[in-house]
Amino acid sequence: MQDPLDRLPLEIISKIISFLEQNDCLESMLVCRAWFDKMPTYTVSLWNDIFIQPDLWEEKNRCLLECLGPHVQNVHIPYDYMHYIIPEIVSHGCNVTKLLIQPYYEAPPNFEFFNDLRKIGSHITNLSLCHIYDVSILEVARICPQLTHLEFGIILGYDGIPVSDQKAIQELETTNDTSPLLPRLAYLILDDKMDLDTRIAPILRHCPNLRILELRDAEYTSENKLDIPRLVDLCPPHLYHLICYNKELVYGDDSTELQSIVNSKITATSSIGLKRLSFYHGNSIPYPSINDTTQLSQQIRDTLTSLSIHQNYSSNGFVVNNWFNPPIVLPNLQQFELTGRFINTTLVGRLLDRYNSNSNTSTFDSQLDTIGMSFWSEVFDNTLIQDLTNIRSLTSLTLHSVDRCFRQSYCGEIPTSVMYNTHLFQKFQQGQLREIELIGDMLISDSLLLILSDLTQLQRITLGYFDLTLDVLSTDNSDFVSSLVFLVTRDGLLKFLDRIIQHRDRHALQHLTLVNFYENVDDSVIQSIGNIRSLKSLDLRCPFGIHDAGLKGFIDKKVGNGYLERVDIHGYKNLTRDGIEYARHKSSNHGAQFASSPYASLDPWNGDFRMQNNRMYKRKK
Repeated sequence: MQDPLDRLPLEIISKIISFLEQNDCLESMLVCRAWFDKMPTYTVSLWNDIFIQPDLWEEKNRCLLECLGPHVQNVHIPYDYMHYIIPEIVSHGCNVTKLLIQPYYEAPPNFEFFNDLRKIGSHITNLSLCHIYDVSILEVARICPQLTHLEFGIILGYDGIPVSDQKAIQELETTNDTSPLLPRLAYLILDDKMDLDTRIAPILRHCPNLRILELRDAEYTSENKLDIPRLVDLCPPHLYHLICYNKELVYGDDSTELQSIVNSKITATSSIGLKRLSFYHGNSIPYPSINDTTQLSQQIRDTLTSLSIHQNYSSNGFVVNNWFNPPIVLPNLQQFELTGRFINTTLVGRLLDRYNSNSNTSTFDSQLDTIGMSFWSEVFDNTLIQDLTNIRSLTSLTLHSVDRCFRQSYCGEIPTSVMYNTHLFQKFQQGQLREIELIGDMLISDSLLLILSDLTQLQRITLGYFDLTLDVLSTDNSDFVSSLVFLVTRDGLLKFLDRIIQHRDRHALQHLTLVNFYENVDDSVIQSIGNIRSLKSLDLRCPFGIHDAGLKGFIDKKVGNGYLERVDIHGYKNLTRDGIEYARHKSSNHGAQFASSPYASLDPWNGDFRMQNNRMYKRKK
């Protein structure tokens, strides 16, 4: 029987093989000698990134070695297998620039670690060493001088200063050579258990062009002691973003959001001083004292433009309020994000009052244009809303309340009504607000929607509810959905849309997102949305009431007017393939994008706040 790989054209074979995973390729190489020889040639693009697992190496290393070559750039290997794998990488001419090293937790220390790393270290630009037995970070810097990204974490119980690091520090401090070891390093992630003076400070001195420094708690210990003011003093002058995070070290974590900052070049005219500070409180990251926050506010007063403070909802205590007592003064602040379980709105109000141009406490022209807040619903009282509406420079506001996700676990009953006077939002008519996002229980209501519809300057509106209690797309969840209390009804949505339509060309709405309204978003709602002439994009999550006829009617209305650019519908229940394909085909013919999926959910706990920029979290049955 003739080999099918010999009968089919190369482009067809390549298309078929493009659907294979790496393990599938290795399995196919065991079919026969001919496939063992041919598969590596057909699957070159599949092996740009290699994740070598111990069982894969033990069982199929002969096949795996055949797939190595100059095309291999990114390699993920176990710490305790380095001595076996790296020589093979070198002998096969792999051009590795990104190396991720992950150990078994029970693996013994690898005493050949530095010798193995030297074999490929000179070409590495991205290195991740997570949960490894402690090694000298300065020696790593010596071996890998081309690094632009470095992630370094240690195993709990091995956080003492190793002899190798002590020796390296002494050599570097006594030598006359002042040239930095890592002149290209832009992104550095360190374990916050590392001693500030003897481990973190020396490496920072060798990173003059560092743009982002991230400290993470790799083991979730309660003994971490992080002196933030001193850390800020030690940072290179052009550091842009400092992140203190109670998040486990992620192997090779490379945030695309921060990539533009990392790639920005430092020039003679580049500004000096920290621009962004993100602090994530949890059960392990320590809370700064009032003295710490006071000192820190003086250090960053004239340079900081973005401040993010997040408290884990399961954390106890009010210490997050240390940031606001007394209120920090940041004249150049443009973006402010705050989340937490226990928030003193009086203290937060004093901070916001500094950015109210009509306040007696304001001593500078406010540049604050973006605010994001996530609390339990009763925190959003009249005082807080009033303080927000008084900030005339505000252009983007995001408010999340997360009662249903967390309240029953920690504090009992959920409130049954909005805790503030919705008419306070009318004051935004006098300001510059262009984007608003309101997600959560007891935060939005029919009366609030009517007020929002009269804010004709709004270009982006996002409204909805969280739901993480169960997969709302399961077939047996009708009782759960019917039991939910929604202060926004179907009639309320229709009145909201009708009021926007009545404003016609005076309303600037271009982007609308509705999340988890379930049956309340039905055919009549989406048909009404189609009458908003200025609308450019629509994003619907869990619109259970929409059928094919409603979707087709919306598409027919919108694609002809030349405004529509994108439609996203995720978590639908009653749409069929016919309706989806009709919408996709007609949108494409008129230059618009259409995306859909039967799966959708929204994660309330992310520091980004911008739901429209968040990753889609899919839950497959």
